[in-house]
Amino acid sequence: MKKNSAIAYHYCGVESFFNIIQNKTLWLSDSSYMNDDEECIWVDKIIKETLRRLKENQQGVPDRNQLSIFEKTYENIQDKKHYIISFSRAKDLLSQWRGYANDGHGIAIGFQSDLFFDILKISSKSQGVSCVPPRDCVVTTHKIGTEKIIYNINSTMEMISTTLADGGNLAHTAILVKELASTIKHDSFAEEREIRITYTPENNLQSEPNEFIDMPLKKISKIKYRVSSNQIIPFYEFNFSSECNSLLMPEIILGPKCKLVKNDLNAFLKHNGFESTHITHSESPYR
Repeated sequence: MKKNSAIAYHYCGVESFFNIIQNKTLWLSDSSYMNDDEECIWVDKIIKETLRRLKENQQGVPDRNQLSIFEKTYENIQDKKHYIISFSRAKDLLSQWRGYANDGHGIAIGFQSDLFFDILKISSKSQGVSCVPPRDCVVTTHKIGTEKIIYNINSTMEMISTTLADGGNLAHTAILVKELASTIKHDSFAEEREIRITYTPENNLQSEPNEFIDMPLKKISKIKYRVSSNQIIPFYEFNFSSECNSLLMPEIILGPKCKLVKNDLNAFLKHNGFESTHITHSESPYR
């Protein structure tokens, strides 16, 4: 079957799959409990390494006093809580089965991402900062939106270096870079080809009401808690119910070790309004 690049796969266990289908909700979990120990803090190491290189370089670098101001400004910016649901552009990827789908016993749910994000009015979080006198800098990043993960550390460091070398607003630059925290991951995760929906409750909303931007927030629950791996994890439920469920979720892939019976699974999907969702099996020989 030809791969559809617009489909994004959420790898999960059978119990999570059951809840997603039955309740038509996705769980956006606290990023500090993710598989990546440096989730949303990897950018801090990049900043330190970038500043170290700039200080060692004797040509074409910003004034050392400017670097010091930037460094202190950055360190004083308070970390935010990010709540995340992850998807992969990679179909039937063994590392995903192992890491996120109960060692291959689970399922990959294929969402038609373009349609999914459009119907639910989820746009890019648009990391950005505006400087409005007499206030210093105002973060204009939306509370909820899609993010494409950046794995190229060198390009990130180059962007930071260039911004500093141009002598721009240091507070502006520091806040902007900090806002990239939820989009930058170590390049060892690059094969995951991740996109995600990120909810950051502390982010400022736009100054003027905007129905398109505000609509997804109406689908977010109050904070909830669940138990996993002997930990209590905070999360938010995001309701994605619509009148075209099967269009939003055109396919699901059973993991290489998944024991679900296809006929029973078809009946379960139809019972919950996913009449046309196509079921396939992983082609991986992993057992």
